[in-house]
Amino acid sequence: MSFFAVSQTRYIAVVGTAVLLLLGLSLTLTSRSLNYGYSAPGIQSAIKANNSIPGSTFPQKIWQTGPPAERLDPNLVALMHTWEKLNPEHEYTFLDDDAALAYVSDRFSEYHPELVALYNDLDDVILRADLLRLLCMWADGGVYSDIDTECLVPIDRWLPSPYVETASLVIGIVADLPENPVENRRSEIVQWTFLSKPAAKYTVKLVEEVVSNLRKYAEEKNASIGEIGKIMSVGDVMRITGPIGVTWALYDALRYHLRAPFEWYNVTGLREPKLVDDVLFLPINAFGSNQQHSHSGEVGYGPIFLKHHFSGSWHNNKNG
Repeated sequence: MSFFAVSQTRYIAVVGTAVLLLLGLSLTLTSRSLNYGYSAPGIQSAIKANNSIPGSTFPQKIWQTGPPAERLDPNLVALMHTWEKLNPEHEYTFLDDDAALAYVSDRFSEYHPELVALYNDLDDVILRADLLRLLCMWADGGVYSDIDTECLVPIDRWLPSPYVETASLVIGIVADLPENPVENRRSEIVQWTFLSKPAAKYTVKLVEEVVSNLRKYAEEKNASIGEIGKIMSVGDVMRITGPIGVTWALYDALRYHLRAPFEWYNVTGLREPKLVDDVLFLPINAFGSNQQHSHSGEVGYGPIFLKHHFSGSWHNNKNG
């Protein structure tokens, strides 16, 4: 056999091997794409992992939670309908108390039974609601919004196109108060509405921190998880599962992943969206326009996407 023939044979063998490797890689990537999402029961394991596919878009899903339909105020029902009316391409899901229990069990029992047990033990509708919205965003993603919010602009028009793929968590600002003497209260993020891709790393971190806060509080008070709702004040709820606690948890997570400082001044006075890692911060008007502070409602601080009617009465059921 000539040198040319040997070389040609080797060339064919190398090319053939390369083709097989590429085919194998292609099949692997295709398989991962097909497995993306959580339509089947159970959730991917590894609480700290970011399983979102880079470049993926936000699921067209809307999530709201509340009491059974027969106990809903008609005014709230009208607000809820705005989400379906303006977003006909989105899958809309309302979880009442029983449906929420079934959902959490379905999505988390296989890989995170401890989350299911903690959620079931919580005997407080507010604490459950605060945790449930994060669990929905971790497992399925999409948009969560409280039932006392009114959708004014279709969700597909909320984000500038470059951010649809680069962002995994979209957050609004509820308080932007640089003059506040309490430094860690100068900035707070909106908890009543946010967007997330499934298993986004910062969403998972928020779940982890809220669960940790609940357990620490129970330990400090020498109480069970089922008892803590009865002894919490409004301030406790705000710091443990509410907007203050979630803000602190997100900023801590950003500092950790960025390996750099991140404080209120990094997102103050926003007039356009700001991407930090894969968290997109929206100006105050996006989700927090109906307020009397923080430039809320002023021209130049971003477009208005929704109106929060502040109909929640949970403060009245707490210990001051």
